Amino acid sequence: MPVTPRQIYYIYPKYHNMSFSIIAREHIRQLMPKVKIAEIDEEVLDHLQWLRNRDILLHPVLYVTIGDKASLFEKRQGRLRNLLKVKGRMGGFETADSDRISEVAIESLNKLDVIFVPSTFALNVYKKSGATIPVELVPHGVSEAMTSESKEITNPELRKIQDVKTSENAILVLFFMLHSDYRKGVDLVYEAMNFLQRKNSHLFLVVKKGKYDNDMSRKIKRLRTIEVSSWLSDYDLRQLYDLSDMLLVPSRGGGFELNAIEGLARGLPTIVPNAGCFKDYIEYCVPIEVSNYPQIFPDNPIHVGKGWEVDVDSLAYKIDSVANDLEAWKDKAMENSKQIREAYSWKVIGDRLYDLLCKYNFCERKA
Repeated sequence: MPVTPRQIYYIYPKYHNMSFSIIAREHIRQLMPKVKIAEIDEEVLDHLQWLRNRDILLHPVLYVTIGDKASLFEKRQGRLRNLLKVKGRMGGFETADSDRISEVAIESLNKLDVIFVPSTFALNVYKKSGATIPVELVPHGVSEAMTSESKEITNPELRKIQDVKTSENAILVLFFMLHSDYRKGVDLVYEAMNFLQRKNSHLFLVVKKGKYDNDMSRKIKRLRTIEVSSWLSDYDLRQLYDLSDMLLVPSRGGGFELNAIEGLARGLPTIVPNAGCFKDYIEYCVPIEVSNYPQIFPDNPIHVGKGWEVDVDSLAYKIDSVANDLEAWKDKAMENSKQIREAYSWKVIGDRLYDLLCKYNFCERKA
């Protein structure tokens, strides 16, 4: 009888466009030529009727098996118990938004065979928090659009921004405000830009946001702000980076911060805290020294530690410094982009993930 090829059941929020889902789809795309993959939506786990053993990847592990609210815990733990009954090999992907993971999260995690995390910071957080299973580094990658040589602006909405840039001789400062406002440092951006725009009429804040407003997005509108709230494909997102003159990523926490790597890949001077996940690629960034270590989430059942924080004056100083010598900073960033595109291409990341899955016996290496 022919041998049935092994298959990995990759479980993630399949029908969402959250960051977890976007990264998961890229993992699957990279693995598909080498490994048979079954894509499973995480909600299927609430009614699981599997009988035979399977090799399973969860993305993200703790959201799927614990949830981001205490009220979800019992139901999500039921998912984990059912998965453990039918697992062959079971691993998954996680991140670290703060410097400590809760005991209950680590207890769940240690029932797997391996975990993959996107930064050295995250790797150290899981080990320090009590992970006894192997923890392996698998960074996020940049899409083919981000490694393209094209600088063409074709999106109609973005061409309007290009017209403003030309007519106002504007310096466009890009910031992503899509979720976790406090963690992303939106208050710091507001204060720094509020000060700088009073002394430099050419500074414009470009905010990539979702469709809905909140208190901070309404406050940001008081500044000289250009909003981009429509969904952008990778091809269009590349154009947004290319229109901009610098990128702000003053996040107080996070396990990787993909926007920073994308900005670097497009040759943008990228201002980040000299801490946490940014340490993996800090030599390519415009770093700001950290002044404080705040609690990131007051009631998160998973990420229970502290992050890092830059002060407003330091952020404003760095923005001003880049703006005052913009061409030199952009030339340096464009030169650095070559190394970023090579090191963080999805092809390189996909090969690393495949090697690790072979190492931990999720699949056999193709001859």
